[in-house]
Amino acid sequence: MGWKETKERCHGFRRAAGAWLGRNWMWVAGGATLVLSLCLLYPAYLDYLVIVEEKDRVEALRNLALAGAALIGGSWGFILAIWRTRSQQQAADAASYQADSTEQKRVSETFANAIELLGSESLAQRLGAIHTLGRLAHQNQELHVPIMELLTSFIREHAPWPLEEGQESPEKPRADVQETVKVLGRRNVAFDPEGFLLDLRNCDLQQIEMRNLNLAGADLTMSNFLCAQIASSDLSRVKGASIHFTKANIRSSKIDNSEMIDSWFDGAGISDVSFRNTSLQSAYFRDCKFHGTLDVRGANMASWEHLDPKNKEVFISDDKTIWPEGFTPPSKDAPAS
Repeated sequence: MGWKETKERCHGFRRAAGAWLGRNWMWVAGGATLVLSLCLLYPAYLDYLVIVEEKDRVEALRNLALAGAALIGGSWGFILAIWRTRSQQQAADAASYQADSTEQKRVSETFANAIELLGSESLAQRLGAIHTLGRLAHQNQELHVPIMELLTSFIREHAPWPLEEGQESPEKPRADVQETVKVLGRRNVAFDPEGFLLDLRNCDLQQIEMRNLNLAGADLTMSNFLCAQIASSDLSRVKGASIHFTKANIRSSKIDNSEMIDSWFDGAGISDVSFRNTSLQSAYFRDCKFHGTLDVRGANMASWEHLDPKNKEVFISDDKTIWPEGFTPPSKDAPAS
């Protein structure tokens, strides 16, 4: 028999012995208590044997019996106390397991019901399902990613872009699409696994309202944010190209460490926005209205189209900023922080 087989047999024996001891621990403890009691009483028994007087022998025997009864009784009382404690713990564990099972069943039923209602023809039922799914995702890490994928799929299905021939884009986003974007933007980002992306490619989100939302780590490739209202929101680590922000109003927001190559910002109002370390090659900024400051430290703005030189003073840049060819950077750049 080799060392590996011997080691496996030893592990198997230890597991079997542990299981047997767990089932018979009271008998083992009782036997050990009896042996220990006999060992402690044996010297007193030897003293009893050497006593000559009958009266003294009776007294010694009585004391020996009382000591033995007290020792054994106390030991068994201790064992019974342990047994009661263990029984109570097992009962508590069983109750906790039952509660967990009941809660898991409730969550599963709520999840399944919300999925069913998400396809309802009733707007009220769809909105209720969206908020229910958002609440479940915020509370349950295991359901977070599946729910995020479900909600982004809902947007891609009901607000596709580009439109098919003959389709007309709604003047305002559907109420359920608007609420779904809010739920995504208020998700528990601590549950996002590393590298997780919200798949919002090819979505028609024109005139969408995004206030205090977090869509960091979203894929917005070929999505349409025409006339969107974006305020105090986080679009950091966005992936994508050819994103349409034409005539959007973007203010007090972060678009750091993102990829927005060949995207459109024509006619947009941009105020106090951070584009730090963002790739904006070949982006279009025709008739763009800049206000406040634009932080472009580390940004790649090579081949920017229609960047008006008179707006250069709104930029905060550093030596890592890549400017369009022929564009004179601001004379006073803020130090990198």
